[in-house]
Amino acid sequence: MRWRTVKKLEIKHSRFTYDNWKCMKQKNYKQVLIENDLFQGYGARILFEQLSKPQYWMWRGKKIKVCEDGGSWIMMIPAEGNYAITWMLDKFQHTILWYVDMLDGIGLDRDGVVYGNDIFLDLIVDPSGYVKEDDREEMERAFAAGVINQSQKELAEKTAKSLKNGLLKDVDSFLEWSWKIKREIEQSKESLVIRKRKDGTEKYIHKQK
Repeated sequence: MRWRTVKKLEIKHSRFTYDNWKCMKQKNYKQVLIENDLFQGYGARILFEQLSKPQYWMWRGKKIKVCEDGGSWIMMIPAEGNYAITWMLDKFQHTILWYVDMLDGIGLDRDGVVYGNDIFLDLIVDPSGYVKEDDREEMERAFAAGVINQSQKELAEKTAKSLKNGLLKDVDSFLEWSWKIKREIEQSKESLVIRKRKDGTEKYIHKQK
């Protein structure tokens, strides 16, 4: 996502707890493994309980709030999809944006948190169905510098094209699918839960059926 710095080009080990967003003073993270006809992979949810301040992006000439107290993000990380979707919701559960990171594989850290190997190219989708490609120039610089190779560049481009022609093509169906994944996450009794407190410490809870 947009927190990557231009100064240092590298394949990011991106944890879906979004620890790099330092504005998240108090949050609740829930992660589940989903294996059914709807989805094969990891689903995760971050509830923003307290931020140091709301976070804004410029989107199509307007300033929009992407992160606020009471809001949430839903992450959908397919096991073999080479991408991860972050669905941004405001405190009223209205869609703000979907942000899609192209990945070269996923894994689990020692604490059980899922991560992806971020290979720069992204897609952004708004509620109208408008899709924008993001960070292509950064990907091209990374390729020129040898940070990513030809096969990784082609993987990112092929994955983005496939998403635009498939999952992201019909925004109404995409939204319905997103809600179904969200319900799977919320209703699951088997999960990893991380609670970040006001003092910055974290509490890990492994729930099982």
